[in-house]
Order: sequence, then C-alpha cells, then structure tokens
Amino acid sequence: MEIYHLPKVEQIELNVYIYDEVSYCESKYFDVNDIPIDVETQNETKCLWIEVNGIKDKQIIHKICEIFNLHTLVQDDIQTINQRMKLDMFDDGIYLLMKTIYLLDDVTTETQQISFYLKENVLLTFYQRSTPHLFAAIKQRLAKKPPTPANKNGGSRGSMKTKKADYLFYCLINVIIENYMLVLDSILTQIDYIDKQLMFKNSSKLNADTLKYIFSLKHTMLHFKVQYSPLKDIIIKLIKTQEHLLKRQRPKHRSCAGRRHKRRITRPAQRDTFNLMIPTLCDCNEDTSYSVILNDYIYIYFKSLHDHAIQLDDTIDSYAEMLASLIDFYMILNGDYINSIVQILTMTSALFMPLTFLCSLCSMNYEYMPQIPFKFGYLSEVILMVCVAFVMLIVFKIKKLI
Repeated sequence: MEIYHLPKVEQIELNVYIYDEVSYCESKYFDVNDIPIDVETQNETKCLWIEVNGIKDKQIIHKICEIFNLHTLVQDDIQTINQRMKLDMFDDGIYLLMKTIYLLDDVTTETQQISFYLKENVLLTFYQRSTPHLFAAIKQRLAKKPPTPANKNGGSRGSMKTKKADYLFYCLINVIIENYMLVLDSILTQIDYIDKQLMFKNSSKLNADTLKYIFSLKHTMLHFKVQYSPLKDIIIKLIKTQEHLLKRQRPKHRSCAGRRHKRRITRPAQRDTFNLMIPTLCDCNEDTSYSVILNDYIYIYFKSLHDHAIQLDDTIDSYAEMLASLIDFYMILNGDYINSIVQILTMTSALFMPLTFLCSLCSMNYEYMPQIPFKFGYLSEVILMVCVAFVMLIVFKIKKLI
C-alpha cells in the first residue's frame, strides 16, 4: 500500500460553523481579519467550530492563536510536522494532535496531521491541507434540523446540535478512528489476496515481486503501529479527567479531610512531574473552568473510543502477525520449489551414473577384451543401458520421487 504525504498548502482557508439547538450558520474566509472579532463571545448558548486549512503562514496562525488566547507551545506544535500524537491539558482548554489516514482509492492512502483545541463551546481544528470530504458526514449532521416531537425520525441526526462542542470533538475523533479501520480493512483485503495467491498459485510461478509486495505491506503496518500507538494512552488520559473532576466535586464527609488536605499542601515535593505540569487536573480545590469544557455525558463516549482504540491496536498486531506468517509461507513455498529442482537434478545424475559406468567399462582400449569379437556386442550394450534406465525410472516412480 502506498502512503501519500500531503504537502503544505500555500493559502489559508478558514471555515467557521456556528450552531445551537435551533440554528446553524456556515461561513468561509480567506483572511483571518475577516472573521468577526466577537465570534467567540457573541452568544454563550452557541457552539463555534473553526477549521483552519493550511498551517504554513506563521503570522496568520499566530493571529488566530492570539484571538483565542492559545499558548505559545500550542502554536509551535501546530506548525511542527511529523510529531507523535499527543494530548496537553491547559487551564482554558485541551490540545490534541492527531495523525489521520484515509483512502484515496483501493491501494493509495493519504495522511496528514490535524490539531484540535477544545475550549468552552469552541473547537479549533488545524489541517495541513483542506480535506472537505474527511468530516463531510459531521457537517451534514450539523446542517440537519434538530429532532422535534412531530418529526422524531427525520431529525434524529440533528441531535448533535443539542450538545456542546465537546461532543463535536468526540465525533471528529471517532471519524478519524473509523478511517483507521477502513484503511486496515483495505490492508486485510490485500493480505487475503496474497494468501490465496500463495495457496493456489503454482509454486513454479513464484517471483520476487510477491515477496516485495508483502514486505511493502509489512512496512505499512509498521508505520501504522508507530504513528498511531499513542492513541489508546491519549483516550485513557481523557477518561481519567473524570476522576479528577469527581474528586474536586466530592463533599468532605469526614472531619479529618481538612487535616489530610493540609498534609498534602505541606508536602508539594512528593508530587510527580506530571502533576506539577498540569495543576488543573491535580489540584482538586483549585477553581477552574475545566469542568465546563468536558461535560458529564461525554465520558461514556470517550469509553467507546477507548474500546475502538483497543480493537484498533489488536487489529494492527494481528495483521502484522499475518504478514509475518505470509513471509514464512512464501519462504517455505520457495524452499519447496528449490527442493523440487534439486530433486530433479539428483534423479537425473542418479539415472546416468550406471549408464556412464557401462559406457566407460566397454570403451577401454585393451587388446584382449571378451566383448570385442562378439558380433552383437554394441547392440546388446545399448539394450542393457536402456533396460537399466527403465528399471531405475520404475523404482523412482514406486518411491514417488517423480
């Protein structure tokens, strides 16, 4: 399978989607200055999704990050290509860097880097290049009308607008994971084709191209494993945020809870590096807006993503083992083909060994030899050699060597 890496786009394209339970608005801009200044705070009930297609222009990305108050480290991560997938927590939002891969045709895939930044009712997505077909289904769901008592079946897909931006964040991640599975299904189709080819194809027609194709698929699976292995840890990290939120919201039932809290405060050196880097998740008494970014209903969807990530990881491992077994199977078939050739050469040499002996015995240059005066000596010699060869062929046939 060929993996095509997208080049950086030359022009920035901004798609802005504003929606709530009853309305939906879509706009497109090619200059960040054209975006309304109050687009983020125009209505607290509305959700905002901004797609930034193209990350080459540093000034424009910097301007967008300034408008939404993004950290400078986030700006660097957005414009740095060929990074591993990662998840960072901030006081006002969540940053997620993901690798997406999707099919262009049956054998060619396209991959690029996508950055997500989730704030309260705001979701920013940064692409290397415009890919309108990637999240087309999500945009269609946003454009649908919400469900009403009179039309429950027709507007069921519009229920996405009844939830906040964190649900949209989940839906986009789910689409990316579904594309992973589609690519793996395409690889499985090619694995089955090679398996049938090796199983039913004549071993004499095996060539190096088949082995090269298997190794190409194996390298593709290795690339898949390296690029998308952090996905499960990222989703686990998102799920664990619920535990920290529950700890912050849990009432103090015991009278010694205050003393325990004081002991934790007096020993800050025992905190590990991760807790010091993310005080929002670790300090249970710190008043932050993090609980507003991720609502309670979203965690059941994160658990579903975790199940998909486990399935994805198991699928990658199983396909890698299948490719390794195909390589072993090819080597066995190739060795069997070589053994058959050696067997034919061995039988040929064994067949001519007694014939060569008889020929050399009767061709010695001595004056007195018993068969020289015999009138039918030459004819009897030839008949004897033919009989010996015929008997040896019958023996080979009985032994199932031919």
